[in-house]
Amino acid sequence: MGVYFSVALKVIDVLIFLVLMRGFITFFHEMGHATAYLFLTKNIVSVFLGTYGSREKSLRVLSGRLEIWIIRNPLKWKGGLCESYSSSLSTRGHLIGILAGPFASLLLALITYSIYLFAHPSGLWEPLMLIFAIASGLSFLYNISPAYAGIMTGKGDIIYNDGYQAKAILDHKKLPADYHEAMIYFQQRNYPETARLLEPLIHKGHKNADVYRTAIAAHMEMRNYARADELQKKQINRIGNLNAHDRVTLALLKTFLGKHEEAVKYCKHLLQVYGDNKYNFNILGYTLNLMERYHEAIPCLDKAILLDSEYSDPYSNRGYAKIKTGMKEEGRKDIEQAILLDDSNGDAHRNMGIYLFEVQMYNEALVEFEKAKNLDPSIPLLDRYIFDTHDMLARSEK
Repeated sequence: MGVYFSVALKVIDVLIFLVLMRGFITFFHEMGHATAYLFLTKNIVSVFLGTYGSREKSLRVLSGRLEIWIIRNPLKWKGGLCESYSSSLSTRGHLIGILAGPFASLLLALITYSIYLFAHPSGLWEPLMLIFAIASGLSFLYNISPAYAGIMTGKGDIIYNDGYQAKAILDHKKLPADYHEAMIYFQQRNYPETARLLEPLIHKGHKNADVYRTAIAAHMEMRNYARADELQKKQINRIGNLNAHDRVTLALLKTFLGKHEEAVKYCKHLLQVYGDNKYNFNILGYTLNLMERYHEAIPCLDKAILLDSEYSDPYSNRGYAKIKTGMKEEGRKDIEQAILLDDSNGDAHRNMGIYLFEVQMYNEALVEFEKAKNLDPSIPLLDRYIFDTHDMLARSEK
């Protein structure tokens, strides 16, 4: 009986060690990032242990400019994340901050292996030290190798591992001047100039996926969905390796091109493969609205909002769905929240106009429709609503 008890205790010790080992490797890795960012910037740096950016059910530890959020139950740990809130960090500084995490894991592996070799740990510690060294080394390899799948944060955003981010920075430095000029135009919302500069690079067969992504985004902003679709197909044929954002774009293009059933199936597929993502839930809800499947759309939009309560689009889309299912006042509140979060959301102003039209407040509805038109003249059905509102106003004057 004593032998079994002794074995059971050793098994428990090993399990505890493995749980603590995972947490310590994560901590060391994220503190590598944090140390670099604290040295390079003067801003607050946040480290999340056990989650990818979620503050819910986490213990907050504050030390100067460093805040650490720790999931209380180590058995529920899912990884870690470090966030720097500096917008003035140089490209070189950003690269150092990214690489500091994996190399902290590599340093931990080398230190642990050195102890294993030269300190000659005895008993159970000998295999445990070797396991710790190997696990730390694997952490380095996992994080330094670029991964295209993407990681879902606590807010339903998509981020990428350190290797992917470092590769993207290095690849950007090799891009021609036209690309960097196009990015300036894109940030200024001058989408025709963005496309004009990038199209020749694509025609020459440029191999950097960001050239395609920016050109696709520019054409989508201009509602040139057919051209955006052509460019993404070229990206797939020439480069492949679609990342998680590319797949969200692919789903959205299916919706905008009228392939609604395909879009719904693809969004559901992405949610199954990559997990909860606010963009996919929002696209799914938006597409179901277009198909007049409002009761199905609302739960999808609920999930998008649950993931990120500051994301404007799902509030607007849920408000529209609620209006169409007879919950007009609830719909109005959602749309008001969408406008509060982003007053430049043209679809939200259109949807507020629809609510006002439904409650026969035609003058007010016309104001919202005009706001929407000024923000984005190509919003679907907008001209029809404006015509119908003018028609109702003309009738009321008779």
